Amino acid sequence: MNTIPEWYVDGQNPWYVPEKFLEVGQGNNAFSLPKKADRKPLEITSLKIGSLNDLKVGQHVAFQDFEGEHWLECVGLESAILCLDYPIPIYVFDNHNHVFYAWAEALKMDWFQKGATLVHMDEHFDDAPPPTPSPLAGEHPLQRLDNLEDVWRYTNEVLQIATYIKPAMQTGIFKDCLNYVESKDFEARRDALQCVSIDDNVVINLDIDVFHPDMSHISWRQKIDVLKHYLPQTRLITIATSPHFIDQEKAIELVKKVVGELF
Repeated sequence: MNTIPEWYVDGQNPWYVPEKFLEVGQGNNAFSLPKKADRKPLEITSLKIGSLNDLKVGQHVAFQDFEGEHWLECVGLESAILCLDYPIPIYVFDNHNHVFYAWAEALKMDWFQKGATLVHMDEHFDDAPPPTPSPLAGEHPLQRLDNLEDVWRYTNEVLQIATYIKPAMQTGIFKDCLNYVESKDFEARRDALQCVSIDDNVVINLDIDVFHPDMSHISWRQKIDVLKHYLPQTRLITIATSPHFIDQEKAIELVKKVVGELF
């Protein structure tokens, strides 16, 4: 049984609590500002200890942006979950940038070690550069991974859904990132998988939108087989349900199905 982080209060993360908001221009609330500056604050989804059965679709808007000419306001999860029911800790968030906070928290818990290998399975690469300079008192935020409140602020107020991997690589959280995003990623590694040599320090980072019908050219079995291959070396799993990219009811169903296949 994995230990609950001591800074949680009654199972609730002390920074990811209800009724915290991103103002216009912050983090994920900065998309399409030139086209639409008159927007609402975005509520940041809270985080608590729970089981996968606690995953529910929320009522607050967690992501907003244009799709074509239409402005969409997308709900995410009622609460993100840190699930400690399995041999490996599992975080499930809605917007994918939140996993940056999870990685810092997991490092502090000694669930994995800096310099790990990231296995990133997603419909997108999520490797765009974050904005600079950092708002954290002029310091590079990655120097402050042990201060989780600062990491929470950076994760939410600066990072976006596609800009969280580069800072994780730059700080040495990960030494390598193995992408499973395009057909060629799966095909190129399929025959070589058994020859891949990595140490016992892997983090699986899964965006459930990789199971969207748009990604059906890569089979369910291919995706699950890759995840199972790395599972014995995996110390942590982070999952995003990605509002705007996949229906959240379907996303929750897929999270449970994938984890069920793995364990």
